[in-house]
Amino acid sequence: MPSFNFLDGSGPVLAHRHKNPDGSLGGWVADTAFVEVGVHVGPDVMVYGQAKVWDNAVLSGKTRVFGQAVISGSAKISDKAWVIDQAIVTNQAELSGDILVFGQARISGNAKISGDTRVGDNARVGEGVILTTGVFLTGDVAKMTKIDQAVPVRMIAGTRLVGW
Repeated sequence: MPSFNFLDGSGPVLAHRHKNPDGSLGGWVADTAFVEVGVHVGPDVMVYGQAKVWDNAVLSGKTRVFGQAVISGSAKISDKAWVIDQAIVTNQAELSGDILVFGQARISGNAKISGDTRVGDNARVGEGVILTTGVFLTGDVAKMTKIDQAVPVRMIAGTRLVGW
């Protein structure tokens, strides 16, 4: 059985290369994680821990998905984006850049996140929201869900919203 070291302190674990829908060889997936056959996983992507990726998601670049993170729908995650812990990225959400989604954050709808951006704790980012370089978004679910249900919001470099 093949093994791979995901460099998470666990040493080499049982893992396999994902076979993409087009027949190409994708990145490494730990046997403890789940990636559905319809998912495209780029050759440098890593999925490990108890992470789950399904539907028509596309992972590319040096994306990392681990912990108990879930990627689903037609989500597109690229570059050096990391989705960890119990974070969820779903629907048509797009992440590109040096991004960290952590804690129990949820990215959904057609949200677009790019650049050097962090979204964590219980933050919710949804329909029409665009976050770009320099945003650090974290806080209380109840207070933040209004953002993604109102008018489209654009946050640009240097914006920091923490625990409203």
